[in-house]
Amino acid sequence: MQRSPFLHAILAFAGLCASLAAIEVRFVPLNSEIASRMMGVRDDKTLLTLKGLDAMKRSEPLSCAIGENPLQLVALDREDAEGKPASAAIVLAPGLKSPLVLILPDAEHASGLRTIAIEDHDESFQWGGLVFINTCDGPLMIQIDKEKKSLPQDQSPVMIHPGGTKRNMGVQITKEEKPDEALYSAVWEHDPDFRKMIVIVPPKNERASAFDLVIIPQDRRVKP
Repeated sequence: MQRSPFLHAILAFAGLCASLAAIEVRFVPLNSEIASRMMGVRDDKTLLTLKGLDAMKRSEPLSCAIGENPLQLVALDREDAEGKPASAAIVLAPGLKSPLVLILPDAEHASGLRTIAIEDHDESFQWGGLVFINTCDGPLMIQIDKEKKSLPQDQSPVMIHPGGTKRNMGVQITKEEKPDEALYSAVWEHDPDFRKMIVIVPPKNERASAFDLVIIPQDRRVKP
């Protein structure tokens, strides 16, 4: 039995709808320069404008249609080699419940931007927890109290959950190949009501430090 063109259209539309899924994504610019730029997000259906971005603060959730192609962060103020707005891919790992997209500078990309997506759901990124992202050349090692973890140079997010009550804790960062030479040493406060994203970035003053830390805190007592 031959199907009518109308039925074919209905089935094709149903298949398209089934292949798309909506997910709410938040964005956080690393600094005020990035936050001030004109940007949008191209999902599987349209171009959505990013509005009200604030440096080191999570944006309002943006509902995006996810299909076969990755989301694109579109720099509306820059063009690529073809004269179109330059864009950088937003890669969301399968299974993310609450994606948070960190927007970083990238002088080598046409858009001047790059992105890293982390799981922001509090089942994974627990309150009191820390997530480290190393954007410097070369792997590092982080020690918090007695816990040590590698911070790879591939910028993979590394989560640490100190746990326990409010207290002070020792923090030390070293080169992976020189664990006895501290590049950074400090005492941080652990607070179960806060969680923090720590981005390790190249230093503004190479003579003063091997890297800088950009700390993006969130307080669960404050409505996002």
